[in-house]
Amino acid sequence: MNLFNIIAILIFVSFVVNTLKLISKEKLFSVRGGLTIVSSTFFLCGLLVFFAPIFYRSGHLSWISSGAEWPIGHASNVLVTKDGTYIVPHDSTGRVQIYNKDLDYIRGWFIDDNGGTFTLLPIGDTSFSVYVVRGRNNIEYDVYGNQLSLKRNVKRDSDVPKQGIDIDIPTPIYLLPFTSPFMASIFALFGGLIMYIRDKMHVYKA
Repeated sequence: MNLFNIIAILIFVSFVVNTLKLISKEKLFSVRGGLTIVSSTFFLCGLLVFFAPIFYRSGHLSWISSGAEWPIGHASNVLVTKDGTYIVPHDSTGRVQIYNKDLDYIRGWFIDDNGGTFTLLPIGDTSFSVYVVRGRNNIEYDVYGNQLSLKRNVKRDSDVPKQGIDIDIPTPIYLLPFTSPFMASIFALFGGLIMYIRDKMHVYKA
């Protein structure tokens, strides 16, 4: 775990502790107390999801199994095999997920993307390669999650063009914050807005 990851985790923990202290000072069965709980929930959930990529790259999300679907929402650079299988990348978490032609989740796994972005490139009917920009690694997988090969420091004359398509993976609205740091930020900001309204109500009553 590098220094940046440690600092990020400490910031998150400090936010959690301070928010819990704030909640403990409020009367839970009052309007102000209710708004505090709602705003804190939105804010902490948004903050947690925002830092999720850092937690993953620190090895703290390795317990997520291949059978667990990470919410994706809108996805680009998606590869489609001849039988209609979708190979979907998720840059925020460094994860690849496989869906059938009806967009039902099948499996997924994390890749070693060195904390950067990656591009999917088609190879065959059941295999594809992942080009990791940071480190210039080229990793080949099959759709079952098996790593077929790894080539390091692959030199390319230009940026790898994205060859996939854009699709929207059906995602419940309450899971949208997990789809990207941007959506997580919106979730956290909404919590902050409720907190602001709560404080204004207190000022007016005073």
